[in-house]
Amino acid sequence: MDQRKLTVRKPTRSNRDDLARQMVEAAAAKLVVIPALTDDEALEVKGIEVTRGISKAHMVAAATYYEIWTRKLWEYRGIAGPAEYFENVIGIAWRTCQQALAIWEAHLALPEGERGDARVALEGLGVYKAGLLAPIVKEHPEEFGKWIETAKSLSRDALQERVSQARGLPPKKGTDGDRLYNTFVGRLDNEQREEFEDTYRALKLITASDDFVVNTAVAYREGKVDWLAQAERIRTGHGNA
Repeated sequence: MDQRKLTVRKPTRSNRDDLARQMVEAAAAKLVVIPALTDDEALEVKGIEVTRGISKAHMVAAATYYEIWTRKLWEYRGIAGPAEYFENVIGIAWRTCQQALAIWEAHLALPEGERGDARVALEGLGVYKAGLLAPIVKEHPEEFGKWIETAKSLSRDALQERVSQARGLPPKKGTDGDRLYNTFVGRLDNEQREEFEDTYRALKLITASDDFVVNTAVAYREGKVDWLAQAERIRTGHGNA
């Protein structure tokens, strides 16, 4: 049997102070009484939890709608287009579906390894703000983190203005031309909108104007000769060339 004496270290002053502090904190924690929530506070908490659940379910729906979109299930049903299919078969308004598709496409624009965290971040923003960010994230996925932080600190209207400005588009609250522009693009689906916005940016460079009314008038003048000639061919029975 080993007869050597064991050496017991005495606690240093620093160790004793730490131990005393921990004991005081533990005792204080037992005395803390968390007051019960009032009915209004409890209802508010419930509202927040329900909304988070909706945002999470919306992302699941977005993934599903996107798969339906890519597989063009409306053709399987013999339906002419996606809007009629989603509204009458799936039971979702086409505008709401478009928003979901845009959010999911923005999510897919990110590197695969970042998509899990990005999905959680988008869910945390809520459906409306996630929809506002979708176009700019799709165009500049490398700026995703910056836009998430921006969205957290801005109201919905302010975020819409910031995104529009970053994309070189008219603000929601602007001139008559701005309002006409936003009304027009609001009627387009995702693919049509992207094509139009690319063309419109080019048109603005040519006209050196941001006014939708001015640019529309220029576009009509440019197309006038061809359109009149084509209309004449139709009237004279030569068909739509």
